[in-house]
Amino acid sequence: MAAGTDRAVQALNDVVRALGQARAFREWDNEPALAGTWDSLCVIAQQWRHDPDFLEVWELD
Repeated sequence: MAAGTDRAVQALNDVVRALGQARAFREWDNEPALAGTWDSLCVIAQQWRHDPDFLEVWELD
């Protein structure tokens, strides 16, 4: 696989893992952990900020 593809696959894996955690935290009513999961998703998005297809809506404030 090309380096770009490897990065994309890893990012997808990270997102799926974070969303799985978010679902569990929501079921457990663990709001602080759920907020931490959102932060993780934003960090994952930030890793792509220099990609030409990056959406500015994912920028952290």
